[in-house]
This record gives sequence, structure tokens and C-alpha cells, in this order.
Amino acid sequence: MTVTTGTRADGRRVHVVHNCSWEPVRVGAPVELPDVLSDDGVPAGTELQLGAWDVRVFV
Repeated sequence: MTVTTGTRADGRRVHVVHNCSWEPVRVGAPVELPDVLSDDGVPAGTELQLGAWDVRVFV
């Protein structure tokens, strides 16, 4: 799993979480994270599951 973080022009942080394996993985959200690709919010403490070669993008 890799996490890449950058900063948008408006100052908000963007986090790209990528599972670089054939096995599903789980990761906990440390803070509330709006999901850019699905417009869903992920509450702090929620366990996210990423499938094989999955990617999630949060702001």
C-alpha cells in the first residue's frame, strides 16, 4: 500500500491511497475524509477495504 499526499491550489490536502498488491487490504481513516471519486464521506475511525490494485482519493 502506498499513500501519496499533495496540496491543491486552494490549500486543501489530497491523499491518494493505492493498494499495490493482489490481496485486499484494510486501512483505518485517521480523520474524516471526503472521497473525491464517489462523493462519499468516510468518518474518522472507519476501516476502509481496498481490493487488489484499488485506489481511493480523498481531500
